[in-house]
Amino acid sequence: MSYKPVSVIHPVHIIVPLPLEDVEEELKNPFGLSILKVKPVIDLAVDDAYRKFQYVPHDSMAITYRDSKLSDAHGPNVAIQQLVKNRLDCIIGYAFVYALAPVARMCPYWQDDDSNGIPVITPIGLTMNLDNKMEYQTLTRISGPYKVGG
Repeated sequence: MSYKPVSVIHPVHIIVPLPLEDVEEELKNPFGLSILKVKPVIDLAVDDAYRKFQYVPHDSMAITYRDSKLSDAHGPNVAIQQLVKNRLDCIIGYAFVYALAPVARMCPYWQDDDSNGIPVITPIGLTMNLDNKMEYQTLTRISGPYKVGG
């Protein structure tokens, strides 16, 4: 496996598959995630990675926002389309666990000359069904504190 240094010529391709607009479907989107809400946060984080922390060269991360339509059929295909174009190095997102699960299950097998699988970073998927690290090898679930009404 030959790794190329991250650069403008060889950027890190990150896809953010979320519903385009706010959708009030608590069962499908429990945290109310959407591209409209998340894009400004990711833009700030990318800017910090370039300027403040200088983790990677400027313009070496290609962020693609794609509408997952909160669909368990369309959502996974968003990632597959990027994979076919060889423009997928990391997935940040999915709002719907039934779109997340099949992608997270397949990502360890999406390997090529410069990739040993695709990492998936998500704030959802808190169900125990995704706890099996043998099945979901590249899945990282993140979450901050949240308030449960009661």
